[in-house]
Amino acid sequence: METVVEPTTAEAIERLAVALDDLQHAGVTPTSADDARGLIVALETQARRMRSVQVDLVEQIDRTATCVLDGHTSAKVMVRHLAQLSGAEAHRRAQCARALRTMPTVKASFASGRIGGCQVERIARAHANPRVRDAVEANEESFAAEAETNEYLAFDALVDD
Repeated sequence: METVVEPTTAEAIERLAVALDDLQHAGVTPTSADDARGLIVALETQARRMRSVQVDLVEQIDRTATCVLDGHTSAKVMVRHLAQLSGAEAHRRAQCARALRTMPTVKASFASGRIGGCQVERIARAHANPRVRDAVEANEESFAAEAETNEYLAFDALVDD
């Protein structure tokens, strides 16, 4: 039986950089409407997966308090500073990280690329409201399923309800 050696984080990031270089070199010019649709879905799925890793990084920095060791007051501040993000973007990532702590189905759907950052951010905004947090957590499987099957505007209206 062959032993599988897991890559280190640094090795995985390097392979990601090489793959992105290859993709940028190959280009993304569609040859037909079908090809355009396929490219949109394929690239969006990968972007969603990448976004989930960015949110998970905020969660891991917060969980390990690595930010304090670097002189930052929070994971949100550390990521905002080092990634040169707007305060609003850093806030969204931190809010998503907090919500996903208690929502494993939504987290898995996001990590697989089945739902996007916009949907996760909408769920996280609802989750941030203490008056409805318990209901959001209790219905997280439904939120994940609805986020996977509905266009964003319909999903947004559903969350409002």
